Amino acid sequence: MNAGIVQAYRYGVVRSASLMVAAPAFAEAVALARAHPELDLGIHLALTTVRPVLPARSVASLVDRNGRFPRLGRWLARLAFRALDPDDIRRELAAQIEQTLATGLRFTHLDSHHHVHLFAPVREVVAELARSYGIPFVRRIARRRPQPGLGPVTALKRGFLQWADAGAEPIYAGLERVDGTPLPPPRSPSRWHRFLCSLPEGVTELICHPGLRDPRLAGLDPLVDGREAELRWLTSPHLVKLLDEASLELTSFAALASRRAR
Repeated sequence: MNAGIVQAYRYGVVRSASLMVAAPAFAEAVALARAHPELDLGIHLALTTVRPVLPARSVASLVDRNGRFPRLGRWLARLAFRALDPDDIRRELAAQIEQTLATGLRFTHLDSHHHVHLFAPVREVVAELARSYGIPFVRRIARRRPQPGLGPVTALKRGFLQWADAGAEPIYAGLERVDGTPLPPPRSPSRWHRFLCSLPEGVTELICHPGLRDPRLAGLDPLVDGREAELRWLTSPHLVKLLDEASLELTSFAALASRRAR
């Protein structure tokens, strides 16, 4: 996935990317980030699928019998039954942030694998850590009217994430807000046109996952086969034309932070 993100940045519309310290290709991602210093960076926190960065026994409520974080469905079940210890969450996510910051790179935002940071009690921990480590932006999912062009599955996913994020405004006091949204299917210009023209005034994060086929991704990402199609679309001149037609300007979290600091 690293190579696909770099291609989407160099030849396409991507302006920000997030690094996941618990992923197997983290060292490669750091090297690529250093080679592209203008690429804005975030920290992609993880509590599903991969292994923790702390010893599994020290975060026992977060892992399965094999010492890995569970897949999303099992994680949501544990969440529903309040089986996740907030102290374990805090220690593990703090360790992920500290190990990522130890690279010496600059990080402007936090998000997470499978959007787990939107759910209580994870969101309370993430907001606290963002303030503690001076990271200004945390991804949110806005409550808006239905977004044209998304398609039924993506719209359902977005609605679920909106529900998870509902009522969280006081938790993020003192942090900058940028609302994220999933995207329509690649190579569907009519849907994209409706989608882009429906975006509200202000800043919206368009959440994408460009990538190249990589056997290392197969166990982490069930949608790996669609990542190349997304990469082709994100580097397509047609998409640039649609952005222009919708009068949209590309930016990054770093640029937003710089503007707001003036």
